[in-house]
Amino acid sequence: MAPTAPRLVRSLKLVALAGGLWIIYLLPWPGPDWLEPAKPTVAAVAFALVSRRLRVGSWPLTIAFSLTFFFHGVAIAYVTSFESGNDMAGASPDLRGAMLYLWAMLFSPISLWGPVIFGSLAYAWTCRTRLNSRLERDTHSRGR
Repeated sequence: MAPTAPRLVRSLKLVALAGGLWIIYLLPWPGPDWLEPAKPTVAAVAFALVSRRLRVGSWPLTIAFSLTFFFHGVAIAYVTSFESGNDMAGASPDLRGAMLYLWAMLFSPISLWGPVIFGSLAYAWTCRTRLNSRLERDTHSRGR
């Protein structure tokens, strides 16, 4: 049972981190309204930095977490297209699909590319700084 305990702890840390950041993302943030589109990118960067700090993250996990914002936005747009007060409520499936595609293209810089690019850059920067710190520490310890 001991060999699986670290894997279980790692998984629990990842789930708690991702869940906590999603809860923070879904809550209203104080500040100006123009800050709202930056929420997915801020959450992705926070995930990259904190998961690396906890030593549970990886580059693929950072990408996967960053992609969830896009899929969440598409799902919300799809579900709201059926609401009775929406202009899309009586639309044909072809028109609904075209409008969802248009939504995905218009909002992909906010909910797809921003989190993926900045989350990946934050993860790479964290890995690089940690590597540089480790190399510097090793160099100083050998020189003494």
